[in-house]
Amino acid sequence: MKIFLIFTFFLISGPVGCFDVIGYTGGTVSIYFYHQQYGQNGTYFFYRNLSLQDSGSYQCGETGGWSHDVELKVKRDPCCSGPSAVTGFLGESLTINCSYPEEFKTDTKYLYKQDGDYITKVITTTESQRNRFSISEDRSFKVISVRISDVREDDGGVYYCGMWNESDSVHYYSLFSEIQLQVNGLF
Repeated sequence: MKIFLIFTFFLISGPVGCFDVIGYTGGTVSIYFYHQQYGQNGTYFFYRNLSLQDSGSYQCGETGGWSHDVELKVKRDPCCSGPSAVTGFLGESLTINCSYPEEFKTDTKYLYKQDGDYITKVITTTESQRNRFSISEDRSFKVISVRISDVREDDGGVYYCGMWNESDSVHYYSLFSEIQLQVNGLF
C-alpha cells in the first residue's frame, strides 16, 4: 500500500524540479538555466514564433552533473497575434501599444529591444520614464503604452513587450508582442 501512495503522489505532483514556462502563439520565449555550483553558465534556449506544437517537456543540463526540466506551455490569446509594424519619423514622438494576456495582469511588464542575438531592457512598468522613453499601463484594458520622444535613427529595430520570471534555477522571458519599428526622415 505504501508504494501505491508514493506512486500516486508522484503522479499528482509531477517530476521534481520541473519549472513551467509560459509562452504565447506567435511570441517568443528565452529560457536561461542556472546552477548553484556552476553559476550562470550561459546555457539558454530562444524560441521564436511559438506554435501550440512547441508545448512540451524540455531538459537542459550536463551529463552526470546537473539538469533542469521545464514544461513549456504555449497558449493562444487574442492579445498575442504575432509581429506588428510601426513607423516613426525623425525628431517626432511615437507611441507603441502592447496588449498582454490576463494572467500577466499583475506582473511587471517590460519593453525590450533586440540587439543582435540578445535583447536589452528599454523600460518597465515599475518606472514611468527612462531617458526619451515613458511608459503607462491600463490594467482594465490590459495594455501598456510606451512613448518615444525625439525619435532617432537608431531607435529603429525590433522591440518586444513581455515579462520576466525567475526561480532559483530557471529564468525566462515571455515575449508576447513583437513590434518592428521603422524610422523615416521627415518629408
